[in-house]
Amino acid sequence: MRRVHADGVVLIRPLEQADRDALFASVRESIAEVSAWLPWCHSAYMPEEATAFIESTRQSWANEAQFNFGVFDAQTGDQGSWIGAQIESRLNSRTAARSLGTGRRTQIFDGFRRVGQRAFNRGTIV
Repeated sequence: MRRVHADGVVLIRPLEQADRDALFASVRESIAEVSAWLPWCHSAYMPEEATAFIESTRQSWANEAQFNFGVFDAQTGDQGSWIGAQIESRLNSRTAARSLGTGRRTQIFDGFRRVGQRAFNRGTIV
């Protein structure tokens, strides 16, 4: 399942359980900005919720229903600086319609702009 995209600036790959602590820290960092819109992003968010989310993303990949990516700083490597996560959902297999969502650390945005451009230009990230 491991698919990787790297352009020298960002590294994009499926989430792994090794990403749990970085995902957890990212969610905790972003509670004030996004909790009003995302009920799962709450002040009592626990590491076990990050673990469960990552497991659900791996199941979604296996079912080809949704493709969740971790986005990292390419300069620091695979387990380096976590930027955030990207989600691509297939909405309609007949028309290839897709939904693209982003979740990023509060202080970081540019990596998601790059991912969005890639998806728009290619029609998909995968």
